Amino acid sequence: MMDTRRNITILGGSALVLALALTGCATTEPAASTPTASESAPASASATPEESASETLVRDYLSAIAAEDSAAAWALLTPEAQSFYGGDPEVYASWFGRDGVTTPEEATAFADVNLTETEGPEGAFTLVSAQTDAAADAWIVRETDVGPLIDDAGIPTTGGSLYEWRNPASGAEDQAEAGAFDAAEPAKIFFASPESFDSDTPSTIGYPDTVWAYIDGTEVPAETGAASDAGKEFTVATDTTGADTAQALTVVWQVGDDSLGWRSSTVLIAS
Repeated sequence: MMDTRRNITILGGSALVLALALTGCATTEPAASTPTASESAPASASATPEESASETLVRDYLSAIAAEDSAAAWALLTPEAQSFYGGDPEVYASWFGRDGVTTPEEATAFADVNLTETEGPEGAFTLVSAQTDAAADAWIVRETDVGPLIDDAGIPTTGGSLYEWRNPASGAEDQAEAGAFDAAEPAKIFFASPESFDSDTPSTIGYPDTVWAYIDGTEVPAETGAASDAGKEFTVATDTTGADTAQALTVVWQVGDDSLGWRSSTVLIAS
């Protein structure tokens, strides 16, 4: 069974929340139409003059979420991310803070930390990462017709190609506590084959042939591992020997040939 919340992993135990909470959503009135990012972005109180446009955009996004301003956050999402909610800001508002994307609590935790920017393959996206002593997350910034916006869509409760982290054993989107990490093995993320489950719902996750991996913002090789009729596994070699703090591992993949959207998943790994 797949977890339905975004992957911001907190070190501690191995509990995996498997049900979607149905309370606590923000009630901010959504915008009637989708303004451009420049029209609706809140002021970036924590940004510095040295930060790039991508980093400032993520600051704006985190500020909007921390303020539980779903309309401002909606305006900073790519059309592909918005399509997850049927392109309807009211649907987004009804799921705000509890559908798998960054929550207000998470956004507050990252408000004052330094951000790391990494260019994706052939400039397809910019990965902006944040990390504290106990948590990490990353956001995909992509150029669109109206300027840079963020790919950050929720996780479906049914349908689509499911995926999960197998090392660490954190499931799909474990934002509560990290699963155990076996430092003697590479990190592993598994994608279920679309043929392995019965669903008429179009995939919003995809079934990638290639993934890109980043440890603490630096790209590292990701290899195709075990494959079967059930799905395919990707592995990332890690080295936590002598590390004073946990390392943030982010895997990024494109949703599919018929979508410009990208997705990412981040876990903390420690020896």
